Amino acid sequence: MMTDSFCQGTPQMTFVSGSDKILNKKILDIIKCPKCAYFLRPPMFLCTEGHNYCEECFRRNSSRCPECGAVKTENRSVQLEQIHNALFFRCFFSRFGCRMICRGIIIRLHESQCSFRMYGNL
Repeated sequence: MMTDSFCQGTPQMTFVSGSDKILNKKILDIIKCPKCAYFLRPPMFLCTEGHNYCEECFRRNSSRCPECGAVKTENRSVQLEQIHNALFFRCFFSRFGCRMICRGIIIRLHESQCSFRMYGNL
């Protein structure tokens, strides 16, 4: 099982401070799925008008965008996925006590093996 020190020890992991923390928060507020309100995570899909959705909401709902009614596509928001990978996220299980904060590119790895995972599901 991966420990918190594994995530802290990776080159992509550093703690956010100062103006970077404020900028990270502002961007995180923008990249939430409009359907489920969780943070968007790759793969991120688009409707023909450019609205983004998490994979689960994209696959689960109708063929139309719930925001504007446009047709959903299999096109991905590559730039937004790259931004996600550079941002810092708290572990999904932070509400159960996990204190890990990792870059988006490795947060799923941590969450898949988080010691607090037994208390909730993604």
